[in-house]
Formats: sequence, C-alpha cells, structure tokens
Amino acid sequence: MPVIGNDDQRAYIIVHIFKNLLCNTVFKEHLLYGDKLYPVIIDPKFLKGLRKLCDEKDIILIFDEVQCGMGRLGSLFAHDLYGVKPGEHGNTYGANPLCMAAVCAVFKIYDKLDLVGNVNKMAPVLKEGILDMCKKHPKTAAGHRGMGLMQGNRSYRRQRGV
Repeated sequence: MPVIGNDDQRAYIIVHIFKNLLCNTVFKEHLLYGDKLYPVIIDPKFLKGLRKLCDEKDIILIFDEVQCGMGRLGSLFAHDLYGVKPGEHGNTYGANPLCMAAVCAVFKIYDKLDLVGNVNKMAPVLKEGILDMCKKHPKTAAGHRGMGLMQGNRSYRRQRGV
C-alpha cells in the first residue's frame, strides 16, 4: 500500500478508519491480528485522536504494553511517552493479592536496578550503532526507526532480478 499525504493527514485518516470500524461494529479480531505480531511505534497524533474518539463514544482505551511496556522504550509505560492515558480497566488475572505482591516485587527490582534509566543510557548507543551500520551499508539499510531499546533499521526491499 503506498503512503500518501503528510503525517497529519495520515493520522486523521487512520483515526477515522477506527471511528468507522468502532461505530459500525465490524471491528473483528482478525482485522487486528494475523499469524504474526509486530510491535509498531505509533504516531502521537493517532493516539491523541483515538483517545478523543474513545472519550466521545465512552469507550475504554486499552493499551496492551506486553511488548513495548515495562521500560523498553525509556519510560515505565510506553503510553507515558505519548501523553495519552489509557482508560481504567480490570482483567482476568489482575488485582488479586498474589498478583499485586508480584507486581510490587517486580517494581522494586526495576527501581533497585534502575532498568528504565539503563534503557535511556543504552538507547543512544544502540541508535548510533544502527546509524553507523546504515552508513556502511547504504544499498541495503534505508535508515533508523524506533525508540528506547525497540530500535532497528529500515531495509530496502530487494527487487526482482537484483
């Protein structure tokens, strides 16, 4: 699918696609998940538009931060970096005494080891390494993307016959 428009236009289009899907109740699980899942760094304008839509429609906005939360992006929770807060919600496994004790123990370890601070210390080193690799391999490495320790390079697609 070709990319069209600027960031503002794309964020507007994506929010309205979500709006139509939510309002028409055709938001099916297979539209969100295929055989493979990939973490995606989302445009803040999109999240702010989605937050506004959820507020207007009284929909709980849930962030699944299993892959991107817990400090991997340089903040304990990824949504903190975007200035958008999820809605309040419970879950099947949460809020019982054993789970809460485990969560508290994990947070103490995070604080003691300064894991989020280490992410912020190492992220620029990783970025520099990726950018150096891109300079050394300009025919295959198209550039840098990502944040925190969830970074990588964009690769050029090989064309047939090349």
